[in-house]
Amino acid sequence: MASKGYDATVISKSMKAVEDLGADKEKTSKKTAKGGGDAMGSAASAATSSNATNNAAGNAADASNAPLTRPDQETLEGYTFTYETVNATATEAYADHYNAKTGENEKLEDVTVKDSKMNDKYKKGKYVTKAPVDKAPKAEPALEELVEMTDAGRKVSKMQGTIENPNVINSVINDNIFIDGKVHLDDVRQGNIGDCYFLAALLQVIQHDPQRILDIMKVSGSTVTTTLYRKEKLSWVQQDIAVQIGVFKQNGRLTSSHWRIAYDPKTSRWSSSIDGSALKITREDLYEAALWVQCIEQAYMIFSKKYGQYGKGNACNVDLKSTIDGGHAQECMYMFFGDKVQAPTVRRKTLNNGAEGVDSLADNMNVIYTLQSYAQAANDGQKDVYLMAGVSTDGAVENLTFYAKKALEEIKTINQTKKTPELEKAEKNIELIYSWISRYNDSPTTSGLREGQTNKYQTMVRDEIDKQTIELKNNAEFQALDNPIFKTMAESAGIVVMRVTGKQEANNNIFIYSGHAYSVSDVKLIGKDGKDLTNESNLDSAQIDANKSSVTLINPHAKTKASLNDK
Repeated sequence: MASKGYDATVISKSMKAVEDLGADKEKTSKKTAKGGGDAMGSAASAATSSNATNNAAGNAADASNAPLTRPDQETLEGYTFTYETVNATATEAYADHYNAKTGENEKLEDVTVKDSKMNDKYKKGKYVTKAPVDKAPKAEPALEELVEMTDAGRKVSKMQGTIENPNVINSVINDNIFIDGKVHLDDVRQGNIGDCYFLAALLQVIQHDPQRILDIMKVSGSTVTTTLYRKEKLSWVQQDIAVQIGVFKQNGRLTSSHWRIAYDPKTSRWSSSIDGSALKITREDLYEAALWVQCIEQAYMIFSKKYGQYGKGNACNVDLKSTIDGGHAQECMYMFFGDKVQAPTVRRKTLNNGAEGVDSLADNMNVIYTLQSYAQAANDGQKDVYLMAGVSTDGAVENLTFYAKKALEEIKTINQTKKTPELEKAEKNIELIYSWISRYNDSPTTSGLREGQTNKYQTMVRDEIDKQTIELKNNAEFQALDNPIFKTMAESAGIVVMRVTGKQEANNNIFIYSGHAYSVSDVKLIGKDGKDLTNESNLDSAQIDANKSSVTLINPHAKTKASLNDK
């Protein structure tokens, strides 16, 4: 997990956490130490309370500040942006029916049952249908709850579905935006807007202060009103943004985040109808969906367009999507907590990773200390320390260049004594990786990738690196060497390749990749003697075992994988 940056924000009732993040103390971990990265981060502190009333407290907006509302449609530069009510079923492509046990998204499918003959239970006769009946999931009604045989009814001679084998419709409950009345880390599933920084900050709020989200988002029918803070002169004031429960689309394609569907339905609605001469039995499974993420994302776009990306400035003269494409996670904390964020921003940046002869641990103790404070806060049960991470593209390229060179030197040395056809192939693969990444560095627009840009040449370079990495992965003799330098090179290649190609491993584990923001879930600093160094005073780089230490990150994209935590 090379080249991480850390955006740390402390929301604290005491100044202890502030002192822990002072100029003399800071922190990092594991594979950051292993190498490379032009990574960035920041620290800030504030005072808050987990009490719902105090959380909502702050400078209220002037009475004249009417709630912002979204337009139904916006057209700019040939693109049409529309908002659509979530009236689609739970089977829609962008609805993630996530199984936490397997880490897979399991597609829900509606079921239509063919006509069948009547039998002893479902007898031919005349029927009238009754009102739909709600049951707990997996519970079945009696036939008499759905229909009644009577001479005043319609004649039925066949069945279309039965209680044991009904027609099934999967639907989303549209007037409820939370699953189980809560917010969950699994809810965040970034779409095609470049707001990973905002979602990384949101993940931290979910992890440390989930009630905060419930406090600032209020549902009334199909309208959700979100309250964010914006700067007005020297104070932070509250601003309401009202949106309809819905999704954001660009030219008909979903742009906003996917929505997570609860794994089990909240309730099942049974109904009967008569279609011609067939008695039709239908079960509609009603699922809760985490639609709150789409709602707060839309609210953030509207808020940013009028008050600037972080609520600190004037209106943005761009389309709604572009107002939040790319940004800094730590700045988003002000929108959630206002003037409770008290300390100035302090940026953390890993230095010289991937440089020849550099001790990455010793050179980056400022980041190590920041991570140590985060781990200490977690151990102490503090819920007011927030930490986000990022990987810059230039740093990732630099890192791979360094480790590809080291790996090439290593495989050449090995082949001097135990050359085989398979190891010769591996040497050629590594040679090509080093050659291609060196060409990438020569590209005239490499720095443009800081803005999420790319070009065909760079994409080609990454595809070639990916091709060589896959061949190495499938080379059993090479893999049997179990060499840490080769493993780190492969990891570094994954960080570079994933930025454009979006490829993922066969087991669905997604790499940490560059040009992306993450929420820091957990930090473990382990000594070379196996000791937990979290509370170690006067921590020294020589004490840290970089291979045993780790930082666990949560990827806002949350694509299918065994865990939402990329480690």
